[in-house]
Amino acid sequence: MRFVILLVFGGMGAALLTFGWSRYQTATAESGAMPRADGVVRQVDDDGYVVEYTAGGEARLVNGARWLGWPKVKTGDRLPVLHNPQAGWAQIAAWQEVYKESLVILLFGAIGLFLGVGGFLAFPGGLGRNGDIVPPQEMGVTARVERETSSNLGGTVELRHPANSVLMMGVGSLVMFLMAMALFRGPDILFTKWLSWPAALVAFGAGVAIALAAYDQKHTVLRADMNGLREESRWSSKEAAWTQVAKVVRLRRTHREYSQTFKRYSTRTVGYTWVLSDLNGDELIKIDEHMEPEGDLQRLLRYIPARTGCAVEERDE
Repeated sequence: MRFVILLVFGGMGAALLTFGWSRYQTATAESGAMPRADGVVRQVDDDGYVVEYTAGGEARLVNGARWLGWPKVKTGDRLPVLHNPQAGWAQIAAWQEVYKESLVILLFGAIGLFLGVGGFLAFPGGLGRNGDIVPPQEMGVTARVERETSSNLGGTVELRHPANSVLMMGVGSLVMFLMAMALFRGPDILFTKWLSWPAALVAFGAGVAIALAAYDQKHTVLRADMNGLREESRWSSKEAAWTQVAKVVRLRRTHREYSQTFKRYSTRTVGYTWVLSDLNGDELIKIDEHMEPEGDLQRLLRYIPARTGCAVEERDE
């Protein structure tokens, strides 16, 4: 799956970067070859501005776009205008107008390439902890914690979520915000503003939710010592004493996907989560096997069965 992510998003990103660079060079060449005229800003509003210029002895108008009050122009400002008298075409000679199309393509190309490479590295089966390519069954601590126990935690253990997973959530949030802006500023994308604007609101809300989740995950810390565990984040915290733990389950998280090669569905392991519960079956603490640093994580997972006296149950999600 990680290779599919790399090929789809990375390939799309590389293609867009190539096409965007080509458009950038074409725009540079075309703008350099076109005649220029002096223009004067005649009207400015929140969505754009109007520049008047003279071509062939005739006064003409050309429109420029503004996003969130930028660029900062006012009535009476003088701006150069590129124009083609034969085709009746004109464009304000500002980089945001000349390179508008190519910069948008380059931006989405960079996002696609980042998602492809980032997804490849963050997905189970990607880069190992030491930077070596390892198969999924050897990722994390899966093989090393099975059946291992230790009666000594060796001090306080402090675990955090890996930075690449937080980064991927941040990129996902950015993509949602860009989608929301595009839908709001270009209502014709979904044919009418009555479809585009609600979709923009949904995309914006999703972006906010993902950004808050990434922020919370970045500041989530799991601490364990001889007395118990405590998980703290920006907005919540919970703790459990070792004496409360009556059940330990190692939960295998799976994803069902269809294989185009074998023409059938298969179930793939995407990770493992340790769930610690009390006598009533209520969840106390969850521990993701991808938390870092790896050495401290291994030490804690070996310590849990010895400290609680609970055998680790293997279950599927």
